[in-house]
Amino acid sequence: MLGAEADSRAPGAAVTVALCGQWEHEGRCRWPHNNRIDVSEPPAVLRTVAVVDDESVAEVLRRAESALRADPRWQVLGVRLVQLTVAEQALADRLAGDHTNACDASGFPCEPG
Repeated sequence: MLGAEADSRAPGAAVTVALCGQWEHEGRCRWPHNNRIDVSEPPAVLRTVAVVDDESVAEVLRRAESALRADPRWQVLGVRLVQLTVAEQALADRLAGDHTNACDASGFPCEPG
């Protein structure tokens, strides 16, 4: 549940910092990803699409969940891995092929450079 005072971009930014160390950085992301939050009806739903090898899935999920649970501006109701939608798969494919852009914490899809 996103607190009334919370910026809706903040949860995605928290995930980006957990995965990359900061919002913007030089070079390729270790785990290219995109965060999108839907606040159209409560509770807000954050979906993160990340390009992750099989050995890193648990670490990426742990980092993202820890960052989200550590912030008092919202309450995490659950974290789970889900099947990508067709649009998310296309986004993941673009992220996997983009070796130059910094991670996008804006909540909008990354566009290839």
